[in-house]
Amino acid sequence: MSVAELKERHVAASETVNSLRERLKQKRASLLDTDVAGYARSQGKAALTFGPTDLVCCRTLQGHTGKVYSLDWTPEKNRIVSASQDGRLIVWNALTSQKTHAIKLPCAWVMTCAFSPTGQSVACGGLDSVCSIFNLSSPCDKDGNLPVSRTLNGHKGYVSACQYVPDEDTHLITGSGDQTCVLWDITTGLRTSVFGGEFQSGHTGDVLSVSICQTNSRMFVSGSCDSTARLWDTRVASRAVRTFHGHEGDVNAVKFFPDGNRFGTGSDDGTCRLFDIRTGHQLQVYHQQHGDNEAPPVKTIAFSISGRLLFAGYTNGDCYVWDTLLARVVLNLGSLQNSHEGQISCLGLSADGSALCTGSWDTNLKIQVKNVSRLCHSKPIVTVNGMFPGPTIYAREGDTLLVNVTNHAQYNMSIHWHGLKQYRNGWADGPAYITQCPIMTGNTYTYNMTITGQRGTLWWHAHIFWLRATVYGAIVILPKQGTGFPFPQPYSETNLILGEWWNNDVEEVVKQGNRLGLPPNMSDAHTINGKPGPLFPCSEKHTFAMEVEQGKTYLLRIINAALNDELFFAIAGHNLTVVEIDAVYTKPFTSQAILIAPGQTTNVLVQANQVPSRYFMAARPFMDAPLSIDNKTATAILQYKGIPNSVLPVLSQLPALNDTAFALSYNAKLKSLNTAKYPANVPLKVDRQLFYTIGLGINQCSTCLNGTRLTASLNNITFVMPKIGLLQAHYFNTKGVFTTDFPDRPPTPFNYTGAPLTVNLGTKLGTRLSKIAFNSTVELVLQDTNLLTVESHPFHLHGYNFFVVGTGVGNFDSKKDPAKFNLVDPPERNTVGVPTGGWAAIRFRADNPGVWFMHCHLELHTGWGLKTAFVVENGKSSDQSVLPPPADLPPC
Repeated sequence: MSVAELKERHVAASETVNSLRERLKQKRASLLDTDVAGYARSQGKAALTFGPTDLVCCRTLQGHTGKVYSLDWTPEKNRIVSASQDGRLIVWNALTSQKTHAIKLPCAWVMTCAFSPTGQSVACGGLDSVCSIFNLSSPCDKDGNLPVSRTLNGHKGYVSACQYVPDEDTHLITGSGDQTCVLWDITTGLRTSVFGGEFQSGHTGDVLSVSICQTNSRMFVSGSCDSTARLWDTRVASRAVRTFHGHEGDVNAVKFFPDGNRFGTGSDDGTCRLFDIRTGHQLQVYHQQHGDNEAPPVKTIAFSISGRLLFAGYTNGDCYVWDTLLARVVLNLGSLQNSHEGQISCLGLSADGSALCTGSWDTNLKIQVKNVSRLCHSKPIVTVNGMFPGPTIYAREGDTLLVNVTNHAQYNMSIHWHGLKQYRNGWADGPAYITQCPIMTGNTYTYNMTITGQRGTLWWHAHIFWLRATVYGAIVILPKQGTGFPFPQPYSETNLILGEWWNNDVEEVVKQGNRLGLPPNMSDAHTINGKPGPLFPCSEKHTFAMEVEQGKTYLLRIINAALNDELFFAIAGHNLTVVEIDAVYTKPFTSQAILIAPGQTTNVLVQANQVPSRYFMAARPFMDAPLSIDNKTATAILQYKGIPNSVLPVLSQLPALNDTAFALSYNAKLKSLNTAKYPANVPLKVDRQLFYTIGLGINQCSTCLNGTRLTASLNNITFVMPKIGLLQAHYFNTKGVFTTDFPDRPPTPFNYTGAPLTVNLGTKLGTRLSKIAFNSTVELVLQDTNLLTVESHPFHLHGYNFFVVGTGVGNFDSKKDPAKFNLVDPPERNTVGVPTGGWAAIRFRADNPGVWFMHCHLELHTGWGLKTAFVVENGKSSDQSVLPPPADLPPC
């Protein structure tokens, strides 16, 4: 039989199946002459009255710093376990709000958790594709962490759901992205039965949820991305007892009705449904109209003890209480005081039905001052949620984040979400007086951000004064559900944030430098995750350690949050495989060390393939210009499991402080992955060519030492910060705030990188911006100069990624150098290091309207005026224009 004949038969068979399915649907609909609500109304059933005082928020369980994905109650009703993508399980006393256990997980990407029937153990699972069991009575290890008592291995995809079999601590059922469910014997760690997979009656999409019948523990139901729910009997794993159709989107939640004869579902199609397991019929659809808008997806459901109430959590933050009999919403918990401000991701009812607990993706950042000790010095610093570094924000590609920032510090504050493109939404970008006025003390601003087409490691930090010295944290964006990494799946992952530490108050140090017209004192130490390491005094407690297992591969998400230093990073005896920069996948390559500039991120894979011991992870500056810097080395420890702390770590071999050859060679290896799935869409035609010179300068200052002040400029223009946000002035067409006459080229060409120029170093001052046509392609060459001295400059462009099509040492040659540009797979970044005494050429398409800051990410130079902004005009349609400002935008 030919291929064409096979295709014809396949098409005919598909048409027959679809026809039969439609006939079956019509026949089922003809038999269902009513639904539960219709029958109840015909019998005169009265509606429930349910007021806002009948269910009030009596406790807020605060402790997680990431999205809460799952929760579960113990049968004795007073304890809750919650799982968050901050990498922790927390066990709470629901009566007192106290945490009884905070369990650090081997994998931060946790998606589900469950309490055992006796309350002695908890289980969790996630993207590591295993289900981990923790015995709450086990002693903690030497680091104070509760060890895993049993690991259930066998799934080939992420573990999305888990539930203990009622009245049994020894058996558990999981659901997975590999389209199967598994019944486990926890005692042996072995699979008892597998449901689905190779069997034809199994799910054809990721399993997202499971629910075990409380009246007959042999029966359970599963919900899936294939838009179906399936009923299973644990005694017959080869086929589903029944398949339930009706939903038009992923079935995110399933829950048995209290009598065990029915179950409910919640779906991406915005509906909840009630099914009867005996007849296979759909009994009721619970759907709330939202005008002309689509109903938000349902993420989680639960029934009251009687079954008369159905609680449903939605992605928009609503939590409806449905009357299951009349299919009416009797209360929206999302509208009550103290309700969540993000999607309701999980909810659960206590065993006696007297309390409901909800978990959410909302994120609250509180700016507050806290005393912190480092290097034998203690001082108050500005922190977020009392943490230094601040909390990691976890998200998934396509998510919308609502981050509430409340300022309790004495300084005005703004937060920049470094690398998030913020399409049409510069109001959430964060740089003070560029896209917003700062959040004043005692005030709150909600950053509303949608993550589109991005996945990987980014970061957030303060964007006013030098406050980002302590106000910073990681952003980890997971690929869309069901999408893996384009490199081998790591066993686990860790964030490493490189920073700087001053013993004195940073803001006072800067003010003193400004008064003198000189650079402020350099930092006293570099740090890894806020800790300088054992090479510094009083730092035994202030050393970050990461435990690894022999033979496993780990993903390190490395961020340079230092204010003024490019840094080398290496691990003694271990190679680093670079797989991502600035949240863009790269062609993998292996190196003994990496170079990372302030503002940049780099993801590397590390194999624990050395002799088990303790190895230093080290970070030290790179500086190939004649300037003084803090050249001290920060260290952390890579420690193999089972190795005692008394073993001295092996020292790291870092490139020399001024190893220009390594720096140039390393950066030349960075190339975009450029596959069909992750293409490098490099602009080949250029509409606008820009050439900016980077220079230091000296301006007159009557109050400064020597009567002069050090300054910096682009095209000899030192940027003057406005008094109101530039985006506001642009949006409301406010005159006199800025001009759009920033020159495309320097006023006077010269030998940019020749002998040092030390006279006539005055600059022009102004708030001058460059206007860019919407959707035009831009090529910008950034040229370092020898005004006072050459130096490397990391430049960050807000609102965009760009392609680094070329770099070089010396003066850019507009006739010869473009012929050497990489227009096939250049690295795509948001921050580029301009080489010392050299140049970098970048290209991007100006398809994001608004006002977008571009500046040197050395805080010293930014403060001196080494910055500007682009005004990208609106496009022709409304969806190509800047969004209106939010109602709570901070006033000036």
